[in-house]
Amino acid sequence: MAVTFTTNIYLLNHLPGMRYLLIPKEVVESLGGKMSKRLLCTVNGTLTYQCGLVALGDGQAYISITTL
Repeated sequence: MAVTFTTNIYLLNHLPGMRYLLIPKEVVESLGGKMSKRLLCTVNGTLTYQCGLVALGDGQAYISITTL
């Protein structure tokens, strides 16, 4: 199942230099609402990597991303 949506890259304040992709509640729910689920994340159609959802609160989650 492929889920496509638009989000932004944010700075993860408690881990200097780390950034994350905000995953809206609706998207988390469409993925089954489970934070332990492993995913393949593709960013801008070019970067694909294995990832997992981390709870952010209010039903939202994030996926960490390293920017070089």
